[in-house]
Amino acid sequence: MIRREEPFHSRIETAEVEQQGPVRAVVKVTGKHQFADGGREWSPFTLRFYFYAQQDSIKIIHSFLYDGEAEQDFIKGLGISFEVPLQGELHNRHLRLAGDSGFFSESPKGLMTFRTNGKYQELYRRQTDGERIVFEPEEDAKFLELMDDLAVWDSYKLVQHTADSYTILKRTKEECCWIRSAAGGRAKGLVYVGGDNGGLSLGVRNFWQKSPSALEVHGLARDAAEVTAWFWSPDAPAMDLRHYDTVTHLKSSYEGFEELRSTPYGIGNTTELSLRCFGRTPDREILEALTKEKEAPSLLICRPERYYETRAAGVWSLVDRSTETKAALEDSLDAVFRFYEEEVEQRRWYGFWDYGDVMHSYDSVRHTWRYDIGGARLAEYGARAEPVAVDDVPAHGPGGRLPLRGSDDAAYERSRRVPHRRIHRTRIAAQCAALGPRAARKRASAWPACTGCITT
Repeated sequence: MIRREEPFHSRIETAEVEQQGPVRAVVKVTGKHQFADGGREWSPFTLRFYFYAQQDSIKIIHSFLYDGEAEQDFIKGLGISFEVPLQGELHNRHLRLAGDSGFFSESPKGLMTFRTNGKYQELYRRQTDGERIVFEPEEDAKFLELMDDLAVWDSYKLVQHTADSYTILKRTKEECCWIRSAAGGRAKGLVYVGGDNGGLSLGVRNFWQKSPSALEVHGLARDAAEVTAWFWSPDAPAMDLRHYDTVTHLKSSYEGFEELRSTPYGIGNTTELSLRCFGRTPDREILEALTKEKEAPSLLICRPERYYETRAAGVWSLVDRSTETKAALEDSLDAVFRFYEEEVEQRRWYGFWDYGDVMHSYDSVRHTWRYDIGGARLAEYGARAEPVAVDDVPAHGPGGRLPLRGSDDAAYERSRRVPHRRIHRTRIAAQCAALGPRAARKRASAWPACTGCITT
């Protein structure tokens, strides 16, 4: 098989103000990806920019659809880039990359030389903290001579290879190699680039969960740097959406219709980003707060009773522990929900196309989910009968399925970390409703017993 890489760039088709109000304005942009030299267009995308009153941050939602030929169209990289004007001397320009804990902090020209000591060691520490450093031409002449001999690091990138592994690399010039600078497990998905004139931070929500992803910076030594958030990193193997076999297995596996076959045509993926401008290099505490905010953005949520009364989220029920039977049923539902939540981490259900989904049926012989066979719907296993809160944050809190911040902070934060997009009504509820307390308790204890053998 002969493969070749072709660069595509976005071609904007429409741009409109989709919503305009006193608190929020939304700009919607649509387009397609086109050959760099013109010609073929494919893979339509939609961008929405959310602007909020009295806020200096911008939320961006990127969605794309795959409409290519799976046998020949492999996506090598998919991302969005921003240009950041830079001013000031190279040693007063700064880069920050959020790692597991803390930040990778460098300048295109650091103050660390083979002979850095004395007051210059303290200046080096202050530079790393983001402070502006000023030298006296005569007094610091010898040290400035050393700095002139330093390498200039123009490009950096953080590549999240898997849900448990990332690497940070840097290089001086395009014709030179990348130098491995650091490594870790789960990067927090935020980058900052700036100079004397300020800078820009860019955060990607669910960064490590949707690997392979990357943050890349070029041009730190130029008048403008290019910052790219890669939703699918070009350092990873190309996205392969071909079917797992050349024939259909309708009788033995859970597949579609023979005349249609499985096809990736029309599937899509959405990524949320946050953008913020600064007048100066921000402190680590500010950047750390931004990493937390992008993962769990502030939401306005009503009390569960309000949603129940309006029926805006459909037909569902509030938590009811008024009887022994109902309490046992609630315990059962909680156990099932926690089980699936924990399986996401244990089974590593992460990745660009996988994160947010759960598997359906279990193979007790291999002690694994039937990832290669298919199976029943999630409803067969008793998932929560809950509505979904704002911005797809699953609702799961005290007094109802929609938590209110402050009513139980721990439960509220747990609810925000759950990745599932939809929670369907369980059949167990219908089956247990007519049971007595003893039978309900027996049904409630069945799930934990089963999950014990699954998780060991």
